Amino acid sequence: MILVARTAMNPEQAFHGVQAVVAGLDTSMPIFDVKTFEEHIGFSLFLQRMAATLLSVFGSLALVLRLWASTG
Repeated sequence: MILVARTAMNPEQAFHGVQAVVAGLDTSMPIFDVKTFEEHIGFSLFLQRMAATLLSVFGSLALVLRLWASTG
């Protein structure tokens, strides 16, 4: 089960209130892997960011090598 809570306060402070509500519904339901939205997005976009970074590095390297080869 996935639970998403939107809050105007600090997410760490809101966690205790959400934990109390979930415990009131079902005491045997564990709560784990608590993340903020920014952390969740950061983890989910990691591979795309890494691929873009590597492509940029290799593209820059190719440009430098081409310029170096054309001057010699």
